[in-house]
Amino acid sequence: MSSLPADSLPELPLMLADLPRGVERLLRDAGVPAVALPSQELLTPGTGRFALFDSSRRASVAQAQVARRLGLAPIDLRDLCPRCDELESVAPVPHGHGWSATSSSLLRELKLALESRGGIWARLADFPFPFQSALCLSVEYDDVSVTRLPELRSALSTETTHFVPSRFRPDSVAGLQPIEIGWRIGPEDCLSSSRRTVSHWKTRLERFETSLVAPSGILLADPACKLPATSSLWELGLRYLAQPHSASPRIGAFPGGNPAVHWVDAGLSWLPPRDRFLEWVAEHYHSGQPLFVIVKADRIGAAEDLSRFHRDAERCSLLWQTSLAKWSKFWSARRQVRFEVTRQADGVLIQAIGDLPNGAWGVELWRGGHFATLPLRLSGMRVADEGLPYLLAPHRNPAGCAVPGVDLKSVWNFKPQSSVGTAVG
Repeated sequence: MSSLPADSLPELPLMLADLPRGVERLLRDAGVPAVALPSQELLTPGTGRFALFDSSRRASVAQAQVARRLGLAPIDLRDLCPRCDELESVAPVPHGHGWSATSSSLLRELKLALESRGGIWARLADFPFPFQSALCLSVEYDDVSVTRLPELRSALSTETTHFVPSRFRPDSVAGLQPIEIGWRIGPEDCLSSSRRTVSHWKTRLERFETSLVAPSGILLADPACKLPATSSLWELGLRYLAQPHSASPRIGAFPGGNPAVHWVDAGLSWLPPRDRFLEWVAEHYHSGQPLFVIVKADRIGAAEDLSRFHRDAERCSLLWQTSLAKWSKFWSARRQVRFEVTRQADGVLIQAIGDLPNGAWGVELWRGGHFATLPLRLSGMRVADEGLPYLLAPHRNPAGCAVPGVDLKSVWNFKPQSSVGTAVG
């Protein structure tokens, strides 16, 4: 089998040589195009010119040696992140997988390694094109405050998620369509075994489905609750898990789980004080982080506060205002999107691989501390180097919102430039 010159291969996807599953999941969550090295014919369509291998795994080293002979450039995972085995264990986040600081370190070093070898750092955008952030509002009701549901439903956006107790009788809201309902889950909802809990929840689901307000996900009101397995929740039609007190989303990536179960976690922030609304929105918006906001229904002025917060957020022109159910659906479909980046004489070609799920997909193309967001199309998009609208991104994470935030100025080798559109080496 003959080798090919490296410049004849696409820059991305990144080829993976028998890597730990945690690394593969991380790359998928971060949106970095990556595929496994084919076991038979390496130089097939869609083969990128960089191969990421693990020098601690014999099979991975053997694949990397073959890839090198065929013209691919190998990169050793252990040089980038000696402690990457930590990615195989679940971080201490109840009922979900929160990527640790190790994930940020690995992606940072991978970006620098590709760029230092003349490669490109590109990733699937976290939001539909051309949005740069997202806003999801939600309200938490208990057994007493749930009587305020009709009132708050009328006063708030139709995209608002209303988390009601699973014991709630939904007949009173059946005529308030459209309305997005989620379940508020506490210790009283979880029985002595997962099997009994699932059976009990099925009965409650039938009542909600009869009223045409089936819950789309759950809010975990108490971290001590013992939830059924993710696959069981998925079979019940529950597509996401929301938890308060956390300021960032967590994209579900469960070790050994069913790859068809695209479970999504979302950390919800309590509504900040009124005098911080604009500042808080701006912080998240400019850093490319979604705003997942929750308020208790019994809070005095809850409807007024959420409405005002919503109006302040509308000042951000590229803010995607959506619901938790639609956010979950988007991120589930995002896992199925594949694309490649090919360098051309005067620019790049970005093209989807295989079927492209319905949606407005975008790609972030990075140069040092600058990025450009471009639409992803099946037919491909050719963009000249001088035509790319690069923006300075001092507070944006080139690994996206799935991993912990970092100080870009010190950690991502950020070198500020005075002019927008200037590439950073």
